[in-house]
Amino acid sequence: MAPQSSLRALPLALVALLSAPLAVIAQTSGSPPGDDPGRSERRHLPQGPSKEAREANLKREAEAMAKLSVAQRKAYFQARQDVQRQLLNKRLVDLKRIGLCYEQATTLTAIKACQQLERSSWKQDRRQTMEQVLKIRQRFGFPALTPPPGRGSDGGWKPHHKDLEGPSPGGL
Repeated sequence: MAPQSSLRALPLALVALLSAPLAVIAQTSGSPPGDDPGRSERRHLPQGPSKEAREANLKREAEAMAKLSVAQRKAYFQARQDVQRQLLNKRLVDLKRIGLCYEQATTLTAIKACQQLERSSWKQDRRQTMEQVLKIRQRFGFPALTPPPGRGSDGGWKPHHKDLEGPSPGGL
């Protein structure tokens, strides 16, 4: 059996041994693989409301939900399910259309056009879904959603960069 002092030294030695790779990783500099240095300004955008603001929002949400009858709550969640069902069906149709675009693409330009079609389709879906959800929330008396700080009155629904706009719907 090992002496008591050597048993205490063992965990310290393990900690030192296991932390050595972490020290090496921490000392290395540079961007992680695949990180685009040109996008660094996006990382510094505010990440959303503070903890206090989130808690206040949750309280307002709970108070609004408490005012609804059981039948109203059921109708509210049914409406939300309907929106999600419509979104899923639309995305399946879009995915089939986008898949055909990629299958028929024979050049890099055509592939880029398919990528733009895909991005613009998903963005349009997000906008439409948020509009529908906001209407449902308003109909049932929920408080208005406020965009995160730094995102503007549109809640960040518009592209941050002009080149990410994509073609107009039906443009391809």
